[in-house]
Amino acid sequence: MDFHTIGTQIGSDKGVAMPVESPAGRPLYAVREGEAWKLTENSKAEGAIPSTLQVISTDSDLYRQRKERDLPALTMKDLKTGQSLTERDERRLITCSAGVVGMNGIVWKGQMLEYSEEAVLEFLHVYRQALDQVDVYIADRANFFAKA
Repeated sequence: MDFHTIGTQIGSDKGVAMPVESPAGRPLYAVREGEAWKLTENSKAEGAIPSTLQVISTDSDLYRQRKERDLPALTMKDLKTGQSLTERDERRLITCSAGVVGMNGIVWKGQMLEYSEEAVLEFLHVYRQALDQVDVYIADRANFFAKA
């Protein structure tokens, strides 16, 4: 092993499934109830599907490309007018959403939410706990190094 071979960037573009947690800090699962979907903490519920976000590391080239693509307009605005709390929140939301490249078992208004960059932004904006989880998770290289 040397510094060339232990880099986390090797596996960081693959991403990993990050469990989405309840406010109590327990993993959530999607289950069908009639025609609608709902969330539960019961992993043994019939047909339970883990609620996960597929995330990539901040070391990932893809993450950096997505972040650079989405932030320039906001950055220019910051330089001209200063930065309010709302703009900082928006910047954090965009930065974290750049690290999400897929989703599974995310229940939204009784339906399974299909992945899109817009869906991720809306989901992270509304469910701030997931925003906090993504922020911490993608910055922790250990989450990706072990899977590389």
